Amino acid sequence: MMIGLIGRPDVALRAGAILFLLTAAFLILRAVQAPNRSYRQTEVWALQGKRHDLPEPRAQAVFGEILRSAHLRFARLTMAASVLLWAIEQPLTLAGVVPS
Repeated sequence: MMIGLIGRPDVALRAGAILFLLTAAFLILRAVQAPNRSYRQTEVWALQGKRHDLPEPRAQAVFGEILRSAHLRFARLTMAASVLLWAIEQPLTLAGVVPS
């Protein structure tokens, strides 16, 4: 989307910032749901060859925590990208470098 709006850099940066925030919100939602999502329905389970040496409750806790922390990590990175885009866009607009 940002490439499509390249003719208006201010709009492209603003759209990118908003879309990154929406992505971060989705990742946070997934992080909240991760501990309760059955680990047998995850990609991690398939990558493990559909076997493990842990008791079922412990496996659920471990897989859930790993997924939760991964989702939160990427949500933080996505929010940082959004803030960066917003921080670049604001001075450009205020300085009148790009038409608003």
